[in-house]
Amino acid sequence: MSYKLAVNQKNKILFVTFTGKLTKLDIFSLALNARSYIKDESIRKVVVDLRDCAGRLNLFDSLDLAGTYPAFLKEFRIAILDIEENIEKSRMHEKIAHNRGFSIVCFTNQEDAEDWLENK
Repeated sequence: MSYKLAVNQKNKILFVTFTGKLTKLDIFSLALNARSYIKDESIRKVVVDLRDCAGRLNLFDSLDLAGTYPAFLKEFRIAILDIEENIEKSRMHEKIAHNRGFSIVCFTNQEDAEDWLENK
């Protein structure tokens, strides 16, 4: 594990921030264990901040991972924050996950991400 994870809650939104390098296996493991980070069972909105994280999924990894995400993640609205340089890869994953029934949208601006979560 070569990444660090910070989890905070604010106004019924869970904020998950990654720093370091994430691999496909790391992401799979985190998705399987996502419930362990949620202390308030009423939370259904999550911001995943990848802006200070190295490593992104390629097309094949996105196809593979989105097909193996646990079904309970479909209960959540997930906003992914990424830098402009990587947003296209994140949006590719967004489309694949959306086609599998997950509510994931990618943003480069935190305010836009929070607005989407609050107003949707």
